[in-house]
Amino acid sequence: KYDRQIPMYRDKDSDIVKGIYQDDSMLCRRIKKAICSDFSENGEFKTIECSIMDVADDIAYSTYDLEDTFKAGFLAPLEIVSSPNDLLERVAKKASHTMQREVGTGESLSVFLEVFAGLGEGESADAADASESNKRVYNAVEYWVASNQLAINGYLRTQFTADLVSEFISGVEVAINEDFPAMSYVSLKLDTLLKVEVLKHYTFEATIMSPRLRVSEQRGFDIVTKMFEKLDSKKGHLLLPQDFRELYEQFSEDALRKRVVCDFIAGMTDRYAVEFYGRIFSENPQSIFKPF
Repeated sequence: KYDRQIPMYRDKDSDIVKGIYQDDSMLCRRIKKAICSDFSENGEFKTIECSIMDVADDIAYSTYDLEDTFKAGFLAPLEIVSSPNDLLERVAKKASHTMQREVGTGESLSVFLEVFAGLGEGESADAADASESNKRVYNAVEYWVASNQLAINGYLRTQFTADLVSEFISGVEVAINEDFPAMSYVSLKLDTLLKVEVLKHYTFEATIMSPRLRVSEQRGFDIVTKMFEKLDSKKGHLLLPQDFRELYEQFSEDALRKRVVCDFIAGMTDRYAVEFYGRIFSENPQSIFKPF
């Protein structure tokens, strides 16, 4: 998916590059050659599995992150459709980049209004005989109640997500590469892509970038950094599990030893990383008899 080589060195303030390690580059070239004999070293190389993964990721980010946002109590639908203009502008700007055309804040808001169009449908019996001004109040209350129900009711939430996923999957189209079928391309139709992009970027801006999650991310960054520094220090490799320690000791080159430490940490689940960190730095230390 990230078809580029990670530089051996980078400035401390430079962005982190996602890609392949230098020592994997020859293997990647051999794989590419086997899949597509006339691939260009400088051109984009994306198999159909990669484009499927791209689409699946985008659909997941636009739906399940939204569901998690409701479940965690960050937002409710009514709060989304009444979002401040500066938030809508940030979402529209990011969607414009992906869509490769100008997406306005009004267009972003229209996506939300369409997605949540079914909330508060139907007129209550009390509202039927009410005055026009009172009807507006009844309608507002019904929308507010429906908005909160969607956010807190697990059945309604999962059904809402399932309906969105089904709609977005129906918007998938495939371009077949007759010469190299493995290089066929999967994408979303433009109207579906707009919805996916707006919802995806909205949850990122409103939830992922929120102070509560920023604190968690900073904590995770510190845990990973400190574990690496400790394992990469003098005799730090002795803290590695036996299989990784033996692999580490096979190499004399510092860069390769660092790669072993990286691979060990990269293979951790969140829970295991927190436990391992605690065992090293005595934060809620586990028993020495707990296995690796």
